[in-house]
Order: sequence, then C-alpha cells, then structure tokens
Amino acid sequence: MTEVRSQFPANFLPVLSHWPLMLLAFGFAPLLATFFLNLWKLPEYQFFPQALAAAVFLAWDRWREIPRPMQAGHPALALGLLTGCFFGCALAVRVWSPWLATTTAWLATVAVLWKFGGWPLLRKMLPALVLVLTIIPPPLGLDVRLGLALREMATLLSSRMLDLLGVIHSVSGNVIDLPGQKLLVEEACSGINSLLFVTAFSLFYLFWRRRPIWCFLICVPMAWGFVVMGNVIRISLGACLRYFYGIDILTGWKHEAQSIVLVAAYVLLVISLDALFGRSHPKAKASTPSRIDISARPPAFQKFFGTLCLLFGLLGVTSSFKAWKKSRESAEPLRAAASASQTPLVFVLPDRIGDWKRSESGPPKVNRIETLGLSSSIWNFRRPGLQAVIAFDYPIWRYHDVAECYLRNGWQIERKEIVVPENSSPARFQLVMKKDPGVRGMLWFATINDKGEWVDQATVKHDLISRLGLFESPQETTFRVQLLLVGDRTPDPAALESAKHLFDETAAILSRQMLEQVRK
Repeated sequence: MTEVRSQFPANFLPVLSHWPLMLLAFGFAPLLATFFLNLWKLPEYQFFPQALAAAVFLAWDRWREIPRPMQAGHPALALGLLTGCFFGCALAVRVWSPWLATTTAWLATVAVLWKFGGWPLLRKMLPALVLVLTIIPPPLGLDVRLGLALREMATLLSSRMLDLLGVIHSVSGNVIDLPGQKLLVEEACSGINSLLFVTAFSLFYLFWRRRPIWCFLICVPMAWGFVVMGNVIRISLGACLRYFYGIDILTGWKHEAQSIVLVAAYVLLVISLDALFGRSHPKAKASTPSRIDISARPPAFQKFFGTLCLLFGLLGVTSSFKAWKKSRESAEPLRAAASASQTPLVFVLPDRIGDWKRSESGPPKVNRIETLGLSSSIWNFRRPGLQAVIAFDYPIWRYHDVAECYLRNGWQIERKEIVVPENSSPARFQLVMKKDPGVRGMLWFATINDKGEWVDQATVKHDLISRLGLFESPQETTFRVQLLLVGDRTPDPAALESAKHLFDETAAILSRQMLEQVRK
C-alpha cells in the first residue's frame, strides 16, 4: 500500500498540474458543473457520483500497470481530435448545451490519453471511459422511450402473473384495474432507475475482475433480466396484497424499502453470475514510475498544443460568465412561481363557446387530462356525442413536451403533428391517441410565456434541435393551454373543426386574462 501511495503523486500529479491541461479542464468546467446539477434532478441518474468514483478507481488501478516509459501516440491524431473538441465546446457554449460539452469533454479525454501514452495508455483507461458513458443520457430521449417500454413490459408481465394467481383485474395502458381501485405503474416501478444502476455496477465489477468480453455479453443482459423480473414480482405482489388483504406496499416508505432490497438482490445476483461464468485474470505487474513531460515534444507541437489549451481557457471564462448570467435569470421563474402560489391568478371561461357548453363532469379519472405546474385551472365542455377537457397550467419554467405525460398514463400516440395556422392563432401540437379498451382521444396544446409570445412557434422552427434533446430548455416562465377530446370513436370533420375552434377561442381568452394579471 505504501508503494502505491508513493507512485501515485510521482506519476500523476505533474500531469494534472501542468498549465495547458489545467486550462483545457477549465474550458469544460462550467458546462460540466451545469450538466451534473441537471443530472441530479433525474432520479434514474442519481447514482452518477458512485459511477464517477468507480471510474476513478478503475483508472487508478490500471494506471499502475502501464509500461514505462510511456510512448506517446501520433501527435497529429491527438491535436486533430482536440481541435474538433474545441469547436464542439465552442458550440456547446454558444447554444448552452451541457450534454454536448460533456460528450466533447469525454472525447477530449481520449485525445489527451492518446497524446501522452498512445494506445497502451488509452487501452488501459478504456474501462473507466466506458463506465463514464453510463451516466451520459443518450440523445433523442432514448432513455425516456426505454423507460416507457419497460413500464409497458412490466404492466403486461404483471398482468400475466396476476392471471396465474387468480386476481381479477383488467389493464388499461399502464393502469391495472382491481375491483374498486386502480393501480398505476409509476416510473419507479418501470425499472429504468434500477436498470441504469445495475448496468453501471455490472460493468464496473466485470472490469475490476478483468473478465473477457464473452462474460460481459452474458452477464449484462442477464442482469437486465433480473431487473425486469424483480419489478414484475414487486408489482404482482403489491397487487395481490391489495386485492386479497387490502395492504398497500406500493407507496411511501414501503415502496422505497422494496427498491433498496431489490437493488441489493441485483448486486448479489451479478456477483453470483460472475462467480459462475468468470475466470480470474492475473493483474499486470506495476511498472517503474516515470514522469510524463510534454516539453520533450517538438517545438511546433508544443506551441500548437499550448495555444489550443489557451483557447479552451478563454472558452471557460466565457462559459463562466454565461453560467453566472443564467443563474440570475433562472431565479426569475422561481420568484414567479412563489408569487403565483401566494397570489393565485384567476381564469374564467364562458358557459358557452360555439356549440360547446360547459359542464361540471368530465371523462373518467383514468382518461384525465395531464397537468404540469404549481397551479392548474380545468374546465369540462360538451357537445352532442363528444366531451372535452381544457386545462391551463402555470407557472412552468422548463419547456416540456406534455405528450410524454400521456404516454406514461397509458395513451398510445398514433400521430403527432405540428400545426401552424395562417391566422393569428397560436402554433400548436396536435396528437391523435388511443387507449384500450375502445377509447379515442385527440389533444391540442400550446405554450405562451409571460411576454405574450407563443413559444411553441420557436419549437416549430427548430423542431430537429428540439427532437435531438441536446440543448437546455429555455428558463422562462410559461403557461400551457391544453384541450383533450375523448370519445369512443374518431370525431367527424365537423366535430374536429368545432374542437379546433374551441381550442383557438380558449387560448385567446386565457392568454388575454393571463397578460392582464401578470402585467399589473
């Protein structure tokens, strides 16, 4: 242990203390800090401190085995990759994309490793680099889609299990209907939280045990299977206890305790799999310590590298100033939210709008409109053969595609369109949805900020960027108007036009009332 301590400072600290590398790290620091702050808000990624610590441990463990003296990689490849990373970081600062900066920082780390130690160093650091990838959310919202797919799978398999156990029930989307009560399969029951953690743990443990690639191909998918089956057992057991004995174990501290027990079981199962399939590989012998000195490079190489790191440092200054400005701006929505909660805004719709008449009752609870915000005003309207629910949610300080909420509540989206009317009506999203058994729905929603601007218009213009999900959402205070049309069949063209007219009139009335009260 003493030998390890003496090697670590002698080999590693001179590299970190060299000014070009410090400037390089500073260029990414503000956006990386923002990325991790945002990541902590996502429950499924809150294991990232442990994952980073595990990556550092793997890097330290492999560092001692690198042959000395290290032979640097070809400088052209390293500088070419670093140059590309500089432009990527500049773009991330310009559009304020913590995700893009983090991805670029990962590539820059690869370039630095290649620069100082070539392929031998990069190969030794690959386990740590792979582990870091588990905490970077994929683009296009693929993790959200995975969570929805896992919820659907958990609901379906739990229904099959309940059939075998003799529990009378029906399934509507992600809702299990028991006699006299409904069981909604929440996000925590989907398994996405456990799946990401177990994936990271499996990779760490197998890398640490130095298993061959075929062991990864067997153990990691089997660990995913453990997570799926564990959540099916949790849901089925909870439904059985509620059905036969009226005991609720799917909410509160009991639910949290189950999660801890299941994660511990997954960890033990992964270790058992490794003991079953794995075969230990001897560690490489620690090499003689050697100092890494970039001054040994050709003068042209050293000058270009220093200049590039200086530019990264300037990016760090720019992004630090931008982060400071954004921290001040982000306080405005919070103040608006506090103000709204203290002095609630009042919104009123007339008893009649066109051929729609306001009513007290709306669709069944399972087909309710999905709201998001500290306050929501909801109205029900009817016309012959149709019923509609209108909601006005406020304040919202992140752009949010409300379609995700409907997917989580069991709706299936058949078609999603962006509608840009030629008149002064707001740009809006239009969704055609269905829910078994035999429920059809159409949804229109649009978002307006406190300046009176319909912000969905910007989303329409930059829809590709919004779909990639790479850039941080605007931090302005917004209000959302929704109209959900529910029936047992698709409305005819006349009814559809009537519903569109109801949405346009409602949006105009509510936005006018909002501006009158906000600008006081």
